[in-house]
Amino acid sequence: MNIEIPDGYIKCSSCKIYKPTEDFGANKAKYNGLNSNCKECNKLQAKKNSKLKSQNRKLVTVILNKALHINEMLDDSIEAKFISDDIKSIIDYCNNVLNQSKILGRDLATAENMIHNIENIINKFNKIKDIS
Repeated sequence: MNIEIPDGYIKCSSCKIYKPTEDFGANKAKYNGLNSNCKECNKLQAKKNSKLKSQNRKLVTVILNKALHINEMLDDSIEAKFISDDIKSIIDYCNNVLNQSKILGRDLATAENMIHNIENIINKFNKIKDIS
C-alpha cells in the first residue's frame, strides 16, 4: 500500500509523523537541506539531554566527594600509596568531566564504573586498616 506524500511534507525520523517542511530546521549537510527530526522532537531531545547532563554532573560530583574523602583518610603506608594512586586518577577524571561544558553519555557509564571501582577501593582500604 503506497501512501502519496503531499509536496512540502516530510517524515520526521523521530516521531515518524509527516509534517510540513517549515517544521524542520535547516541542515546544509542533508540532501534536502533540512534536519531529519522536526523542531518539536529536537526540543524534546534537548530537554532529555539537559536532564541527563544534570544527572551525570550530580553522579560525578558524588564520586568525586567519595574519592576526596577516601584520599583524606589515607596514611603514608605502602598499601595506602597504592590505593592513593587509584583515588587520584578518579579525582582527576571527575574534575575533568565537571570542567567540560557538555557531559556525554559515556561519562555516565564511566562514572557508574567508577562507583564500582571506588567501592572496591574502600574495601581494600578497610582490609588494610583491619590488618594494621
